[in-house]
Amino acid sequence: MKLVCKYIALGLGLFLIIFVLRYAVINSGILDTIDVVSNEECRSILIAPGTEDIVIDSQSGTLYVSAYNRRAVDAKDGIYAFSPDKPEQVRLVSVDAPADFHPHGISFWSDGINKKLFVVSHRSDGSEVVEIFNVAENGDLEHGKTVKFAAMHSPNDVQAVTEDTFYVTNDSGGNDSVTYKILSYLGLSLSSVAFYDGEEGRIVADDLSYANGINMSADGRHVYVAESLPRSLRVYSRNTRTNKLERVKDIALNSSPDNIDVDEEGHLWIGGHPNVFKYLAYKKDPEKLAPSHVLKVEAETGDITDIYFDDGHIYRASTAAVAYGDNFFVGSVYEDHILMCSLPAAH
Repeated sequence: MKLVCKYIALGLGLFLIIFVLRYAVINSGILDTIDVVSNEECRSILIAPGTEDIVIDSQSGTLYVSAYNRRAVDAKDGIYAFSPDKPEQVRLVSVDAPADFHPHGISFWSDGINKKLFVVSHRSDGSEVVEIFNVAENGDLEHGKTVKFAAMHSPNDVQAVTEDTFYVTNDSGGNDSVTYKILSYLGLSLSSVAFYDGEEGRIVADDLSYANGINMSADGRHVYVAESLPRSLRVYSRNTRTNKLERVKDIALNSSPDNIDVDEEGHLWIGGHPNVFKYLAYKKDPEKLAPSHVLKVEAETGDITDIYFDDGHIYRASTAAVAYGDNFFVGSVYEDHILMCSLPAAH
């Protein structure tokens, strides 16, 4: 009997080792190489610490950047805006934000006349909300509504659908225990997508592994969710009447994806972490190097184009990428500036 128990214990130990190797090593990116050199035609645009997400109002050409200093309490936390034509004129536009405003993922919405900005905010007391702002003609944000509901327990990014409805990703299962966080990092499918219909929210998709960025096709028929730990992009078909999501496919990526932007041609631009272990080391120690990666994905074919790569000497821990005109812009979870880079001729 003791021998049987010994073999069972050995078997379980071997399974655990294989499991860890599968999720914590292969999916970390330490075995991969990316044959892309840094784009030398980039300039830094100073914003504020933690330029995690970027969106653009293509009608006015205004870029909005969420800034949240995750290393220290910072009065500079907020939403900043500027025009690519005048990148030196960055200004804080969220002066009307509620107190205790610490923005994470953001989403821009417009019906051609009215404009709104949806913002995930992590309050100091641990509560999680989405703030909805009206966008004034000059680009300033006027606070309109605060949304909070039980199904939104660990929000990371938000995708506006109408002027008061949205999808939001929960990057964990809502349990703050150390064990639960370890299981999340190992790639277990514990996260989800919730939908808020203007009055109440509910889970509309689960079985996701660390759901991160979210976006939607221009026609509203597809929703894209970044799964950071399995390094993949989940594609859903969306019922435009009920807002239900149906899983279509997963696209394997060569980076751990963070935020997603959809350009005017329908291409997906993603800021990613090619090496998760180096990112985690940088998260703990700001002196460490964490590589940055920008990739463009064709949602229909799954084709991937590597646009930008840096080992961390120039820009660390990229989280967002937005293409506009002849440039693309890169944000980071900790850097106090974004990059404005010239698009390669072939893209």
